[in-house]
Amino acid sequence: MSFVNPKASTEYTAQNKVELIRAGKPFFDSLLQLINNAKESLHLQIYIYDDDETGIMIAEALKVAVKRNVKVYLLADGYASQVMSQNFIDDLRNNGIQFKMFEPLLKSKWFYLGRRLHHKVVVADAEFALVGGV
Repeated sequence: MSFVNPKASTEYTAQNKVELIRAGKPFFDSLLQLINNAKESLHLQIYIYDDDETGIMIAEALKVAVKRNVKVYLLADGYASQVMSQNFIDDLRNNGIQFKMFEPLLKSKWFYLGRRLHHKVVVADAEFALVGGV
């Protein structure tokens, strides 16, 4: 899941902007805005993703982005996101979303050995990002 955006600058400029988002609803509103405005690519590294109401809302926005020819890459933690149904995962993949689980070395219902993906990062078009935790 790597990409190079030839339009992206490698230098810091005075035009960069950082905004602190303090709660769930503003975070998900910002996430939807990033997804809906993406033109080329979306890279998501998510700790917890579930096929609940919010997860479905985000998935639907990602599917619409794919229809706009946006390349969508979604990586979720294999432990924290293990409640996702296989049907939900299949639907993501069948709709053009490049989905992967960050898997442990060994796991069972009672045992987990390996690294975890605690990232909470979304990057749109190698230009805009949401970073942190909610």
